[in-house]
Amino acid sequence: MGGRVACAFWVWGGLAGKELNKIETQQLNLRNELLGPKFRLHLTLAGPTMALYPGQIDLLAEIGRETSPISLTLGELNSTPDFYTSIFYEIEPTKDLIKLRTAISSLLNVSLMHWHPHISLHYGLETEKKKAACTSLVSYQSKELTLNRLIVTDVDEPKEIWKPVYVIPLGRERT
Repeated sequence: MGGRVACAFWVWGGLAGKELNKIETQQLNLRNELLGPKFRLHLTLAGPTMALYPGQIDLLAEIGRETSPISLTLGELNSTPDFYTSIFYEIEPTKDLIKLRTAISSLLNVSLMHWHPHISLHYGLETEKKKAACTSLVSYQSKELTLNRLIVTDVDEPKEIWKPVYVIPLGRERT
């Protein structure tokens, strides 16, 4: 985990869709088998930023209003030795997704480098053998989700706290 900013704000993409409950169940099943913190399924879009200012939140809300919900197709279930990409679904970086991420990153003045779009199912350090045994329990099928909101999240990694502080729906219609 070296080099990460442990306490900062991040912008997550909030997820919706009829497949979401199935994926949340997969996450719960993995959590029952592996050690790791509990967290909300999301797609990290931008961060970290150490501070957020009211004007930035207003502009982020404008980006949200001007952006339609984005369809996501989950790719392969994959894993790495890294804590925050222990077990995850790959996400194709579509034109709309890249455009949204670029706008948010520009607003927050954060780097566009080193982005690997994915939805983590598990955070933690496990052996590849143990992860492989557990991921074989997760039935994989092509899954469609919708990124339908921006979630500004106050992250404190050492305490394993991921607290949403602003939720911004995508699109002009508000529910």
